Amino acid sequence: MKDGAILDYPASQGESPALAETAPPHSIEAEQAFMGALLWDNGLFDAVSDWLAPEHFYDPVHGRIYRIAAEMIGSGRLCDGVMLKARLEADGGLKEIGGTAYLAELVAESVDAASGEAYARLIYELSRRRALIELSADMAREARTGEGEDAAERIIETAESRLSALCGASEEGREAGAAEAFDLALAEIDNPSVRIPTRLHALEERMGGWRPGGVYIIAGRSSMGKTALGVEAAWRVAESGLATVFVSIEMPRQEVACRIGASLTGIQYRKILSGQVDMEDRRALRGARERIAAAPLTIMDVPGVTVAGLRARLRRWKRAQLAAGRKIGVAVVDYLQLIKPERDAGSIYADVTKISRALKPLARSLQIPLIVLAQLSRETEREKDKRPRLSHLRDSGAIEEDADAVLLLYRDAYYADREPEHDDTVKEQDRKNRAGSYEIEIDVAKNRQGAIGRVSLWCDVKTNQFREWR
Repeated sequence: MKDGAILDYPASQGESPALAETAPPHSIEAEQAFMGALLWDNGLFDAVSDWLAPEHFYDPVHGRIYRIAAEMIGSGRLCDGVMLKARLEADGGLKEIGGTAYLAELVAESVDAASGEAYARLIYELSRRRALIELSADMAREARTGEGEDAAERIIETAESRLSALCGASEEGREAGAAEAFDLALAEIDNPSVRIPTRLHALEERMGGWRPGGVYIIAGRSSMGKTALGVEAAWRVAESGLATVFVSIEMPRQEVACRIGASLTGIQYRKILSGQVDMEDRRALRGARERIAAAPLTIMDVPGVTVAGLRARLRRWKRAQLAAGRKIGVAVVDYLQLIKPERDAGSIYADVTKISRALKPLARSLQIPLIVLAQLSRETEREKDKRPRLSHLRDSGAIEEDADAVLLLYRDAYYADREPEHDDTVKEQDRKNRAGSYEIEIDVAKNRQGAIGRVSLWCDVKTNQFREWR
């Protein structure tokens, strides 16, 4: 701005010194200077379009001009004072922004593109400060008027979620030369600890470990062992000394802990839950308790959690673990279809799609492997051999698209045990052999960073135990 003055147009007439002292942080001058630069040099849009939005402008008139300019430039059309005037005249909006004279003044007061980008960053910075003021006011009001025993927790989660959104909005896309990007890949080869071992050899050969920022779907029908495998995956990483969290949306945390106790002792999970244990079992469980206490494993039970709530809790958990000097392992979520949408999208398919789309940005922002359990549809039961396929992922095809890897579980023993007895002796013996099998097939049906194909593990779902097959 040549003399630092505010151009005269209707929306800024109230910009008096008294108002400036009470108004939230803003700069009408910066907005005017930026808009003039943009109308003079449309190339400025390429430098700011990734992070500057119409809602970042304090004055709604400038927000409207920027929105229209973005539409015109984004579609490949010229947007200068003349073309913008024609567009505004066409939709009756010219008077709203102060008329032809104001557009002419904006262009006349334009600055170079480099200065324009600096003004854009000031506009963005001030908008974030206004958002922080609004957030603090909202939190203060909620703290005074909130009801219920968990009001404070809900307010904290909301605040963390909104702060997280503000932080995320400031993260621009990262770019690097091809050689620099390749150096990052070579660094991972030289430092294999970047990937977190699954600690199950057959699975490790296919997967190559859990990668920070990756989303891994473990899917199966009910009773196929997906929760058992999720608990086992979390425990194996935690016992190696890496901080791990198991987020249970369905089961209380003590039930998750009982599954770990069953895995460590060989005592059936249901017996531990119901208290059907003798003195020897109790001694074994006390020994298991010591191992569990030594492992940095956190269990959260959060019925009805949303993606925003999940993000807030995981951020808080990660900060606490890092503050305690621990290295981060994995996060396991049980299970995807139980995560609540922030707002009803109109159908289960749309809800699940929106939730699925949010998982990858969540994993990347936290830089932890996110292992998410998921239900398969009943279509699996209609298959002749009951083995699942990617198309059986329930409620949304986005789950497959968004995941880095998808593991489909199948236990033949489950189905054989439910078949009617055969009159034929040979067939009946075969059915009994199948029903008594401890094999679980894991079909790595999608794997962005490795091979696909089936692997087998030994699995006793009653004791939540897994080990190598044969």
